[in-house]
Amino acid sequence: MGADDIRATYLLERRLDWAQTENALPATKTPTLVLWGKQDTIQPVERAHRFAELLPNEQLVILDGCGHAPQLDCPDPVNRHLQTFFADSR
Repeated sequence: MGADDIRATYLLERRLDWAQTENALPATKTPTLVLWGKQDTIQPVERAHRFAELLPNEQLVILDGCGHAPQLDCPDPVNRHLQTFFADSR
């Protein structure tokens, strides 16, 4: 991914309107794991906390040392949290 692609992605995501998503979250009945990189410079960690406030059955994990793509930045902790979440969901 080139510098122009990265900048375009950054600008796109920073300008997204999350109102529709936030309005739908309180009706979500499915248990939800919210994994967020603490060092996300594209979508601030405050958004993760907002999503967690709105979801009725959530588990929020903020991953220190991870950015916007925690599955790429920190695959081991992401995988551990996913395994635990799905094991507990049985």
